[in-house]
Amino acid sequence: MVQQNVDFIGGGFKLTLPYTFGGWILWVLGLIITGFGVAAAMTDPTGLGIAVIGLIVLAAASPGSMSAGLHKMRKEAIDPEILQAKAEQSGYSVDNWFLQQTTLVPTNDPNDWILPAPGPQTWDTANPYGPHGDGTPLPEHPVKVGTPQPATMTSHLVFAGTAAILTLVVGAVLIGDEEAELGVIPAIAIAGVGFILLLVNYFRAKALRQMLDTPTSLVRSAPVGHPELVGQVRPGREGGMTVYVDGNERMVMHHMVGYYWTYEQEQEREVTDSEGNTRTERSWVTVRSDRGGVPFMLHDGTGGIKVNLTSFKRAEYGQMLKRWSGAFAESLGKQLMAQAAASLLGGTKVTG
Repeated sequence: MVQQNVDFIGGGFKLTLPYTFGGWILWVLGLIITGFGVAAAMTDPTGLGIAVIGLIVLAAASPGSMSAGLHKMRKEAIDPEILQAKAEQSGYSVDNWFLQQTTLVPTNDPNDWILPAPGPQTWDTANPYGPHGDGTPLPEHPVKVGTPQPATMTSHLVFAGTAAILTLVVGAVLIGDEEAELGVIPAIAIAGVGFILLLVNYFRAKALRQMLDTPTSLVRSAPVGHPELVGQVRPGREGGMTVYVDGNERMVMHHMVGYYWTYEQEQEREVTDSEGNTRTERSWVTVRSDRGGVPFMLHDGTGGIKVNLTSFKRAEYGQMLKRWSGAFAESLGKQLMAQAAASLLGGTKVTG
Protein backbone atom coordinates (compact mmCIF):
# COMPACT_ATOMS: atom_id res chain seq x y z
CA MET A 1 0.00 0.00 0.00
CA VAL A 2 1.01 3.64 -0.36
CA GLN A 3 1.67 4.17 3.33
CA GLN A 4 4.55 1.70 3.18
CA ASN A 5 6.60 4.35 1.35
CA VAL A 6 6.75 6.41 4.54
CA ASP A 7 8.92 5.41 7.46
CA PHE A 8 6.72 5.83 10.54
CA ILE A 9 9.62 5.06 12.90
CA GLY A 10 11.59 8.28 13.24
CA GLY A 11 14.50 6.93 15.27
CA GLY A 12 16.87 9.01 17.35
CA PHE A 13 17.71 11.87 14.98
CA LYS A 14 16.40 12.93 11.59
CA LEU A 15 17.51 15.87 9.49
CA THR A 16 14.29 17.58 8.40
CA LEU A 17 14.31 20.09 5.56
CA PRO A 18 11.45 22.12 4.06
CA TYR A 19 9.39 20.52 1.30
CA THR A 20 7.56 23.61 0.01
CA PHE A 21 8.82 26.66 -1.87
CA GLY A 22 7.74 29.04 0.88
CA GLY A 23 9.38 26.86 3.50
CA TRP A 24 12.68 26.91 1.63
CA ILE A 25 12.60 30.72 1.33
CA LEU A 26 12.06 31.05 5.08
CA TRP A 27 14.76 28.45 5.79
CA VAL A 28 17.35 30.19 3.59
CA LEU A 29 16.46 33.55 5.15
CA GLY A 30 17.04 32.11 8.61
CA LEU A 31 20.36 30.65 7.48
CA ILE A 32 21.52 34.03 6.16
CA ILE A 33 20.53 35.80 9.39
CA THR A 34 22.32 33.15 11.46
CA GLY A 35 25.48 33.44 9.36
CA PHE A 36 25.43 37.22 9.66
CA GLY A 37 25.04 36.95 13.43
CA VAL A 38 27.94 34.49 13.75
CA ALA A 39 30.15 36.78 11.65
CA ALA A 40 29.20 39.77 13.81
CA ALA A 41 29.99 37.76 16.94
CA MET A 42 33.63 37.49 15.82
CA THR A 43 34.14 41.09 16.90
CA ASP A 44 31.32 41.50 19.40
CA PRO A 45 29.86 38.54 21.34
CA THR A 46 26.50 40.28 21.54
CA GLY A 47 26.20 39.64 17.79
CA LEU A 48 25.05 36.18 18.79
CA GLY A 49 21.70 37.81 19.50
CA ILE A 50 21.24 38.18 15.73
CA ALA A 51 22.15 34.52 15.31
CA VAL A 52 19.43 33.65 17.82
CA ILE A 53 16.83 35.33 15.60
CA GLY A 54 18.08 33.37 12.59
CA LEU A 55 17.99 30.09 14.51
CA ILE A 56 14.40 30.76 15.58
CA VAL A 57 13.47 31.32 11.92
CA LEU A 58 15.26 28.08 10.97
CA ALA A 59 13.38 26.21 13.69
CA ALA A 60 10.05 27.57 12.47
CA ALA A 61 10.86 26.57 8.87
CA SER A 62 11.98 23.04 9.78
CA PRO A 63 9.05 20.59 9.50
CA GLY A 64 8.37 17.55 11.63
CA SER A 65 10.11 14.26 11.01
CA MET A 66 7.15 12.88 9.02
CA SER A 67 5.66 16.00 7.45
CA ALA A 68 7.38 15.66 4.06
CA GLY A 69 6.51 11.97 3.74
CA LEU A 70 2.88 12.52 4.68
CA HIS A 71 2.62 15.42 2.23
CA LYS A 72 3.93 13.21 -0.58
CA MET A 73 1.64 10.36 0.45
CA ARG A 74 -1.42 12.61 0.33
CA LYS A 75 -0.60 13.70 -3.22
CA GLU A 76 -0.07 10.12 -4.40
CA ALA A 77 -2.98 8.47 -2.59
CA ILE A 78 -5.87 10.81 -3.43
CA ASP A 79 -7.40 10.86 -6.91
CA PRO A 80 -5.83 13.70 -8.96
CA GLU A 81 -9.30 14.75 -10.12
CA ILE A 82 -10.35 15.28 -6.49
CA LEU A 83 -7.22 17.30 -5.82
CA GLN A 84 -7.85 19.37 -8.95
CA ALA A 85 -11.46 20.06 -7.96
CA LYS A 86 -10.34 21.09 -4.49
CA ALA A 87 -7.65 23.35 -5.93
CA GLU A 88 -10.23 25.11 -8.11
CA GLN A 89 -12.36 25.84 -5.04
CA SER A 90 -9.38 27.07 -3.01
CA GLY A 91 -7.36 30.24 -3.19
CA TYR A 92 -8.12 33.95 -3.28
CA SER A 93 -11.06 35.41 -5.20
CA VAL A 94 -12.63 38.86 -5.60
CA ASP A 95 -16.39 38.82 -5.03
CA ASN A 96 -17.12 42.53 -5.42
CA TRP A 97 -14.48 44.94 -6.70
CA PHE A 98 -16.42 48.10 -5.80
CA LEU A 99 -16.96 47.06 -2.15
CA GLN A 100 -13.53 45.34 -2.06
CA GLN A 101 -15.11 42.07 -0.94
CA THR A 102 -12.82 39.06 -1.22
CA THR A 103 -12.83 35.41 -0.21
CA LEU A 104 -9.89 33.25 0.84
CA VAL A 105 -9.98 29.46 1.06
CA PRO A 106 -6.72 27.82 2.24
CA THR A 107 -5.09 25.72 -0.45
CA ASN A 108 -3.63 23.26 2.06
CA ASP A 109 -5.12 21.75 5.20
CA PRO A 110 -2.69 19.82 7.43
CA ASN A 111 -5.67 18.13 9.13
CA ASP A 112 -7.09 16.77 5.89
CA TRP A 113 -7.15 13.08 4.97
CA ILE A 114 -3.90 11.56 3.76
CA LEU A 115 -5.39 8.33 2.43
CA PRO A 116 -8.78 8.33 0.66
CA ALA A 117 -11.82 8.23 2.95
CA PRO A 118 -15.13 6.58 1.95
CA GLY A 119 -17.51 9.08 0.34
CA PRO A 120 -21.16 9.63 1.29
CA GLN A 121 -22.33 7.52 -1.65
CA THR A 122 -20.80 4.43 0.02
CA TRP A 123 -22.32 4.98 3.48
CA ASP A 124 -24.95 2.54 4.70
CA THR A 125 -27.94 4.81 5.34
CA ALA A 126 -30.07 1.87 6.52
CA ASN A 127 -27.61 1.01 9.30
CA PRO A 128 -25.42 4.11 9.75
CA TYR A 129 -23.87 2.95 13.04
CA GLY A 130 -23.04 -0.50 11.67
CA PRO A 131 -19.75 -1.57 10.08
CA HIS A 132 -18.74 -0.06 6.77
CA GLY A 133 -18.40 -2.68 4.06
CA ASP A 134 -16.53 -5.68 5.45
CA GLY A 135 -16.07 -3.97 8.81
CA THR A 136 -12.33 -3.34 8.53
CA PRO A 137 -10.90 -0.07 9.88
CA LEU A 138 -10.44 2.89 7.56
CA PRO A 139 -7.21 2.86 5.50
CA GLU A 140 -5.73 5.67 7.60
CA HIS A 141 -6.61 4.18 10.98
CA PRO A 142 -3.62 3.62 13.31
CA VAL A 143 -4.57 -0.07 13.52
CA LYS A 144 -3.63 -0.36 9.84
CA VAL A 145 -0.79 2.12 9.43
CA GLY A 146 0.61 1.62 12.93
CA THR A 147 1.28 4.26 15.54
CA PRO A 148 3.77 6.78 14.14
CA GLN A 149 6.84 7.34 16.27
CA PRO A 150 8.42 10.69 15.41
CA ALA A 151 12.15 11.11 15.70
CA THR A 152 13.38 11.93 19.19
CA MET A 153 15.43 14.82 17.82
CA THR A 154 14.90 16.78 14.60
CA SER A 155 16.32 19.88 12.96
CA HIS A 156 13.63 21.93 14.68
CA LEU A 157 14.80 20.81 18.12
CA VAL A 158 18.46 21.39 17.23
CA PHE A 159 17.85 24.94 16.00
CA ALA A 160 15.48 25.82 18.85
CA GLY A 161 17.77 24.30 21.48
CA THR A 162 20.81 26.11 20.09
CA ALA A 163 18.86 29.37 20.08
CA ALA A 164 17.94 28.84 23.73
CA ILE A 165 21.55 28.16 24.69
CA LEU A 166 22.86 31.18 22.79
CA THR A 167 20.32 33.46 24.45
CA LEU A 168 21.71 32.38 27.81
CA VAL A 169 25.25 33.00 26.55
CA VAL A 170 24.38 36.48 25.30
CA GLY A 171 22.65 37.21 28.59
CA ALA A 172 25.72 36.13 30.54
CA VAL A 173 27.96 38.30 28.35
CA LEU A 174 25.80 41.37 28.90
CA ILE A 175 25.63 40.80 32.64
CA GLY A 176 29.40 40.26 32.91
CA ASP A 177 30.32 43.27 30.81
CA GLU A 178 30.83 46.08 33.31
CA GLU A 179 31.20 48.62 30.53
CA ALA A 180 27.86 47.82 28.92
CA GLU A 181 25.70 50.90 28.85
CA LEU A 182 22.43 49.02 28.52
CA GLY A 183 22.53 47.56 32.00
CA VAL A 184 21.17 44.17 33.02
CA ILE A 185 17.62 44.59 31.70
CA PRO A 186 18.39 43.42 28.11
CA ALA A 187 20.40 40.51 29.49
CA ILE A 188 17.56 39.43 31.74
CA ALA A 189 15.11 39.75 28.84
CA ILE A 190 17.27 37.58 26.57
CA ALA A 191 17.76 35.01 29.31
CA GLY A 192 14.00 34.99 29.82
CA VAL A 193 13.42 34.30 26.12
CA GLY A 194 15.85 31.39 26.28
CA PHE A 195 14.12 29.98 29.34
CA ILE A 196 10.73 30.27 27.62
CA LEU A 197 12.05 28.41 24.56
CA LEU A 198 13.27 25.60 26.80
CA LEU A 199 9.88 25.36 28.51
CA VAL A 200 7.99 25.36 25.20
CA ASN A 201 10.07 22.48 23.83
CA TYR A 202 9.76 20.58 27.11
CA PHE A 203 5.97 20.76 27.19
CA ARG A 204 5.72 19.94 23.49
CA ALA A 205 7.76 16.80 24.05
CA LYS A 206 5.67 15.93 27.12
CA ALA A 207 2.37 16.34 25.23
CA LEU A 208 3.70 14.23 22.36
CA ARG A 209 4.74 11.48 24.76
CA GLN A 210 1.27 11.47 26.36
CA MET A 211 -0.36 11.10 22.94
CA LEU A 212 1.94 8.22 22.02
CA ASP A 213 1.22 6.47 25.34
CA THR A 214 -2.57 6.59 24.77
CA PRO A 215 -3.59 3.59 22.62
CA THR A 216 -6.15 4.10 19.86
CA SER A 217 -9.28 1.99 20.27
CA LEU A 218 -11.77 0.73 17.70
CA VAL A 219 -15.39 1.85 17.96
CA ARG A 220 -16.69 -1.72 18.03
CA SER A 221 -14.55 -2.49 21.10
CA ALA A 222 -14.09 0.92 22.73
CA PRO A 223 -13.55 0.56 26.49
CA VAL A 224 -15.33 2.54 29.18
CA GLY A 225 -13.47 5.65 30.27
CA HIS A 226 -11.53 8.10 28.11
CA PRO A 227 -10.44 6.18 25.01
CA GLU A 228 -8.80 7.71 21.95
CA LEU A 229 -10.86 7.21 18.79
CA VAL A 230 -9.91 7.99 15.21
CA GLY A 231 -12.46 8.06 12.43
CA GLN A 232 -14.50 9.93 9.88
CA VAL A 233 -17.02 12.57 10.93
CA ARG A 234 -20.45 11.83 9.48
CA PRO A 235 -23.77 13.59 10.06
CA GLY A 236 -25.92 12.04 12.77
CA ARG A 237 -29.66 11.57 12.67
CA GLU A 238 -29.97 15.30 13.37
CA GLY A 239 -28.25 16.02 10.06
CA GLY A 240 -25.88 18.89 9.36
CA MET A 241 -26.24 22.64 9.71
CA THR A 242 -26.19 25.56 7.31
CA VAL A 243 -24.28 28.33 9.06
CA TYR A 244 -24.73 31.96 8.04
CA VAL A 245 -21.78 33.89 9.42
CA ASP A 246 -23.08 37.01 11.18
CA GLY A 247 -26.47 36.31 9.60
CA ASN A 248 -25.22 37.22 6.11
CA GLU A 249 -26.35 35.17 3.13
CA ARG A 250 -23.08 35.78 1.27
CA MET A 251 -21.05 34.21 4.05
CA VAL A 252 -22.55 30.74 4.31
CA MET A 253 -21.20 27.25 4.99
CA HIS A 254 -23.20 24.09 4.38
CA HIS A 255 -23.17 20.59 5.92
CA MET A 256 -21.55 21.64 9.20
CA VAL A 257 -21.71 19.69 12.48
CA GLY A 258 -19.67 22.21 14.45
CA TYR A 259 -18.51 25.76 13.87
CA TYR A 260 -16.79 28.79 15.35
CA TRP A 261 -16.63 32.14 13.60
CA THR A 262 -15.45 35.62 14.50
CA TYR A 263 -16.27 38.98 12.94
CA GLU A 264 -13.34 41.37 13.24
CA GLN A 265 -12.83 45.00 12.31
CA GLU A 266 -9.62 46.91 11.78
CA GLN A 267 -9.82 50.13 13.76
CA GLU A 268 -7.46 53.05 14.03
CA ARG A 269 -7.22 55.90 16.49
CA GLU A 270 -5.03 58.89 17.16
CA VAL A 271 -2.95 58.64 20.35
CA THR A 272 -1.16 61.60 21.93
CA ASP A 273 1.67 60.99 24.39
CA SER A 274 2.77 63.17 27.31
CA GLU A 275 5.09 65.19 25.06
CA GLY A 276 2.31 66.12 22.67
CA ASN A 277 3.40 63.79 19.87
CA THR A 278 0.54 62.19 17.95
CA ARG A 279 0.64 58.78 16.32
CA THR A 280 -1.88 56.48 14.66
CA GLU A 281 -2.48 53.03 16.13
CA ARG A 282 -4.21 50.23 14.23
CA SER A 283 -5.57 47.02 15.68
CA TRP A 284 -8.04 44.25 14.87
CA VAL A 285 -11.00 44.11 17.25
CA THR A 286 -13.42 41.21 17.57
CA VAL A 287 -16.91 42.66 17.21
CA ARG A 288 -18.97 39.48 17.30
CA SER A 289 -18.37 35.75 17.48
CA ASP A 290 -20.42 32.60 17.76
CA ARG A 291 -19.97 28.87 18.11
CA GLY A 292 -22.22 25.85 18.11
CA GLY A 293 -22.74 22.33 16.93
CA VAL A 294 -25.01 19.32 16.72
CA PRO A 295 -24.41 15.67 17.64
CA PHE A 296 -22.58 13.78 14.92
CA MET A 297 -21.26 10.30 14.24
CA LEU A 298 -17.62 9.22 14.35
CA HIS A 299 -17.15 6.17 12.12
CA ASP A 300 -13.87 4.26 11.90
CA GLY A 301 -15.01 1.49 9.54
CA THR A 302 -15.81 -1.00 12.31
CA GLY A 303 -18.80 0.98 13.51
CA GLY A 304 -20.10 4.41 14.42
CA ILE A 305 -20.44 6.19 17.73
CA LYS A 306 -22.48 9.27 18.58
CA VAL A 307 -20.50 12.32 19.69
CA ASN A 308 -22.21 15.20 21.47
CA LEU A 309 -19.99 18.10 20.47
CA THR A 310 -21.45 20.61 22.90
CA SER A 311 -20.55 18.39 25.88
CA PHE A 312 -16.82 19.00 25.38
CA LYS A 313 -15.13 21.83 27.24
CA ARG A 314 -12.67 22.39 24.40
CA ALA A 315 -13.03 21.78 20.67
CA GLU A 316 -10.11 22.39 18.32
CA TYR A 317 -11.26 22.92 14.73
CA GLY A 318 -7.85 23.41 13.15
CA GLN A 319 -7.21 26.14 10.62
CA MET A 320 -9.97 28.24 9.11
CA LEU A 321 -12.13 26.89 6.28
CA LYS A 322 -12.96 30.24 4.71
CA ARG A 323 -12.37 33.94 5.26
CA TRP A 324 -14.46 36.79 3.91
CA SER A 325 -12.98 40.29 3.80
CA GLY A 326 -14.29 43.69 2.79
CA ALA A 327 -13.48 47.36 3.09
CA PHE A 328 -16.97 48.04 4.45
CA ALA A 329 -19.60 46.24 6.49
CA GLU A 330 -22.03 44.02 4.62
CA SER A 331 -24.74 46.68 4.80
CA LEU A 332 -24.92 50.45 5.24
CA GLY A 333 -26.75 50.05 8.54
CA LYS A 334 -24.06 47.80 9.99
CA GLN A 335 -21.35 50.15 8.73
CA LEU A 336 -22.95 53.15 10.47
CA MET A 337 -23.50 51.15 13.66
CA ALA A 338 -19.89 49.94 13.64
CA GLN A 339 -18.59 53.47 13.18
CA ALA A 340 -20.84 54.78 15.95
CA ALA A 341 -19.73 52.04 18.35
CA ALA A 342 -16.08 52.67 17.51
CA SER A 343 -16.50 56.40 18.15
CA LEU A 344 -17.59 55.66 21.70
CA LEU A 345 -14.14 54.15 22.31
CA GLY A 346 -12.51 57.54 22.07
CA GLY A 347 -12.20 58.70 18.49
CA THR A 348 -11.68 55.24 17.02
CA LYS A 349 -12.27 54.93 13.27
CA VAL A 350 -13.25 51.77 11.40
CA THR A 351 -10.85 51.18 8.49
CA GLY A 352 -11.75 47.64 7.41
